[in-house]
Amino acid sequence: MACIFPSTRVVGAIVIAIVTTAGMVSTTWVQFIKGSLLVVLCAIITVPLLVWEITATPTDSRGRPRHIAARGVTADQLPGTVLPEAGAWKGKPYVRVQSAAGLVSVWRKEAESTLPETQSPAAQSDGRKRVNGLPRGKGAGEADLYPVGYASALPGGATRTGSLSPFGFIKTMQDSEVVLWANDTIADADGTVTTVYFQKPTKGTDFMAPGSSPTFKKVRTARIAAVCVGVVAIALGIPFAKMNANLLVGWAFNIAASANLPALMPLLFWKRTTKQGISVAIMVGMLASLGWILPSAQAYKDVYGLDPARAIVPFSQPAIVTIPLGFLVLVLVSLLTQPKPSSSAAPVAAGQG
Repeated sequence: MACIFPSTRVVGAIVIAIVTTAGMVSTTWVQFIKGSLLVVLCAIITVPLLVWEITATPTDSRGRPRHIAARGVTADQLPGTVLPEAGAWKGKPYVRVQSAAGLVSVWRKEAESTLPETQSPAAQSDGRKRVNGLPRGKGAGEADLYPVGYASALPGGATRTGSLSPFGFIKTMQDSEVVLWANDTIADADGTVTTVYFQKPTKGTDFMAPGSSPTFKKVRTARIAAVCVGVVAIALGIPFAKMNANLLVGWAFNIAASANLPALMPLLFWKRTTKQGISVAIMVGMLASLGWILPSAQAYKDVYGLDPARAIVPFSQPAIVTIPLGFLVLVLVSLLTQPKPSSSAAPVAAGQG
C-alpha cells in the first residue's frame, strides 16, 4: 500500500496543474488521463491473474493451503453438541454447535440434509469483535474471515489449470463451479450483532454472466436511470445554451453537493444512518436544489426572458440552503427507521472456523 499513496499524490498534482492552467479545455484532458490510467492498470492486473492460474485449493501468499469452510457434512458428523434454538436464532436456518473447547460454530441447514459451515463475525455491544468465536485478528488464538470466494470444482476434476490465455480463462470459468458467500444479519437485544456468511455454490455460467443476478439487475436498473437522467439533462441544456458556462458548472456542483454530501458524510461517520435516510436525503437534496435554481433571478433573466426582479428566490446558488436541508432530512428519516432488535436477550456466539 505504501507505493499507492505517492502515486495518488503525483496523479492528483498533475490533474490540479492541468485544471488550474488549461481552463475549460482541462476537463477533456483529465478524462483522457483517467481513461489511459484505467487501461494501463487493468492490463497490469490482468497479466498476473492469467499467469497465476486457477486452482481448486486456495493458498496464501506463501503457497500454503488455506482453510476452506466444510461442505456436505451430515448431522451426525457435526463437531460437537447441537445447541437448542433460542433468542434471535429461533426459526433461522442455522444450527449452532458447541465444541469441547466451548467455542460455538454455526452451520446452515439445507434441503439435502447436508450442513455447510459458515463464517460468523460478531460485533458485541462493548465494541469487541470476534470471528467464529475467537478475537478477530491474525495472531495466535485469533481468527479472521476466509477468502471471499474460490473455484470449488474445475473442468474434468482438475485441481489446477496452469497458465491460461484470456479466452481460456473465460472458458474454464464457465465450466467450473465457484463458491460465493451470501450473508444474513442476526441482532440480539443485548446489542450483539452477528453476520453469518454462508456458502453459495454457483455455476460458472452464472458467475461469468451475472446479468440474471438480483444484484446486477439493480445495477442494470441504475444504468437505465442514468441514461434517462442524461436525456433529461440534454433536454434541459437546450434552453440553457446561451448561459454562461461557469454559472452552469456552478449550478451542477450545487445540485451534486446537495444530493450527495448529506448522504455520504453521515454514512461514513454516523453509525445510525439508514438506507431509507440516504435515499430520502438524495431525493430531497436534488429536488430542493432544482426547485431553488429554476425560479431564481438568473433563470428568470437568461432562460425565461422575464424580469429578474420578479424572481421568487433571492439568489441562484442554493447549496447554502439545500445541503443543510439534506442533512436534516437524513437525520430525521434515519432516526425514524432504526432497525428494531430482537425481543430476546439471549447472547449470540460466533462460529468456530
